[in-house]
Amino acid sequence: MIADGPSRRAQRIGAAIAALIVVSTTQACSEGERSALTPLTREQATLMADVLYRNRESGGARFSLSTPLGSEGGTLTLSGEVDWTEHHGHAFVATSTSTDDPLTEVWWSLDRVFERRPSLDETLIDAGVSLTASVIERPVDMERRRIDQLIALIVALASEQPENAGLIMQTEGSVFLRTDTLRGTDVEVLRFGERTIYWVDPVTGRMLRFEGTDESRSFPIVVDLLETGERDVLVDGTLQVLAFDDLPSDVTARLTTSP
Repeated sequence: MIADGPSRRAQRIGAAIAALIVVSTTQACSEGERSALTPLTREQATLMADVLYRNRESGGARFSLSTPLGSEGGTLTLSGEVDWTEHHGHAFVATSTSTDDPLTEVWWSLDRVFERRPSLDETLIDAGVSLTASVIERPVDMERRRIDQLIALIVALASEQPENAGLIMQTEGSVFLRTDTLRGTDVEVLRFGERTIYWVDPVTGRMLRFEGTDESRSFPIVVDLLETGERDVLVDGTLQVLAFDDLPSDVTARLTTSP
């Protein structure tokens, strides 16, 4: 089981993770394009101001994330659950291209990540590690691990207090983009500055989709929130948790990067 409550150190780490997320959904607009955009109404700005707080109040969500795997092509997807109260989560991981040591499943807390890589089990057994199936526990690594950046983005889709609607209206680039329908629900598509786009149900105030890009602003990220509500996220108790620092060097050398 992932540890129950976050420590003060973990809270600081979590705040740092959220601060490192940089999202951007559009290139700079020309003056003509800017003039054609529809300014937010006070009601729409309030809807945006409350949406991350509503996520936090819901307790958690079932989500699906999709993003390009990298410049070489392919797609990376995460499908799972997040507990916004305890900052825990779990997701199945899939890529459209093959890798030598594929990451198939991941759990996280504020400062730890737990990875399931079935292809490493045989290597670990050959190295003298007795196990039936393994989960590798390691610290968060925002610099080298793209999966950690994506996890941080999911965690950051909840806020402990509403934003300021007035400031949102004053932020350059904050506009109403259009009405749309998503999974059978009528939504308003709203942009906050020139960084993020929210797909929001104006009746319930619930976010159905988030759009942004990764930290480099090179690859788009789409997060669909499929269902909100409290989540109890656990590591599979049948799996043996191994500390990254205790692994044989030939194994850790293969884990210096992550999708």
